[in-house]
Amino acid sequence: MKKKTFAAWLQKQLVDRKWTRSELARAAGVERYNITKWLKGERNPSLLNAKRMVEALGYSAKVLERFGYDIPDETDEPLLIGPQSDMHEICTTLMRNPAYADTVRQVLRVLEGTEAG
Repeated sequence: MKKKTFAAWLQKQLVDRKWTRSELARAAGVERYNITKWLKGERNPSLLNAKRMVEALGYSAKVLERFGYDIPDETDEPLLIGPQSDMHEICTTLMRNPAYADTVRQVLRVLEGTEAG
C-alpha cells in the first residue's frame, strides 16, 4: 500500500471541508501561492507552515509525524528560525510591498552585521 503524501492528505481535507486554497491560507496565515505549490508537490511546507495548516484544519501537529515531520516534544526548545525556515519567503513577501522594503533591507543588514543596530 502506497503511503499517502502530505499534499494528498491536505487536498482531501480541502475537498471534505469544501474549502478553497484561499480559505486555508487565511485560516493558517500562509500565502495561497505556497499552498498551490505544496498541493502540486513542487515543494514541501516547512514544519512551521505545515503545523499552521493542520491546526487551522482542527488537527494536532502530531498528525504531521505520519508524513515524516519530526514534531518536537512540548518539553523541547521552541521552534526557532533555522536553515529550513521560511525567513526567505517572509522577506520576499515583505519586499514586494514598498512600505516594508526599506525596513526589511535595514533588518537584513543588521542581521548580516553590516550595520549597527
